[in-house]
Amino acid sequence: MKRYILTSCVLFILMIFISGCSNESSSNDELSIIPQLINNNEQEPALELHISIDADWQWFQDFDKLSEEADIIIRGKIIESQNQSLILAEGMRAIPHTVFTLMVSDIFKGDIQLGEHVYIKQLGGICDDGLIATAGGIIPFQIGREYVVFLNQWFINDNVISDQLNPFQTAYVFDVNSRAMDDVLENQHPNNPFVITYYDLENVRETFR
Repeated sequence: MKRYILTSCVLFILMIFISGCSNESSSNDELSIIPQLINNNEQEPALELHISIDADWQWFQDFDKLSEEADIIIRGKIIESQNQSLILAEGMRAIPHTVFTLMVSDIFKGDIQLGEHVYIKQLGGICDDGLIATAGGIIPFQIGREYVVFLNQWFINDNVISDQLNPFQTAYVFDVNSRAMDDVLENQHPNNPFVITYYDLENVRETFR
């Protein structure tokens, strides 16, 4: 199911980024969601600003629940990245994101086509004033590497943008030279307790076919 609104958890995180990337205060008492993407690729960063976020991410106790909650579960190669900013409300400063383009090479769940480009949004990147913002706990994807990812999907300005259900349990490095069914995928994040094999992914494919 594609999502048309942001959860209160994500809004809380994004509000932290707003304060981190701006010295200006907002007079808005209520947050009206008016998303707009701005391309920041032509900006040269002036200063590196580290932002550590203690966020209440949704944590999954078992792999089956993670698979159930994800809109799409896919494998693919990261082929490029782009710095963008997301404006949530009029009068507010833009929130920096990095949008990674993943080219799909296998589908375990979801209405996705082989070869399709999926755009994965991660918090952190270049602010609209040129500062670099980094978010604690989030490990950026590496261009050229293949991953298995568990994603939600959102509509933003008629574009479909995807993001991870949380930054810890939803990305696995795919080894093209290791395809035995009992081989364990490498967790992208060191705090991920799940041990996932290719056999588990095939079970996901059968469950959501």
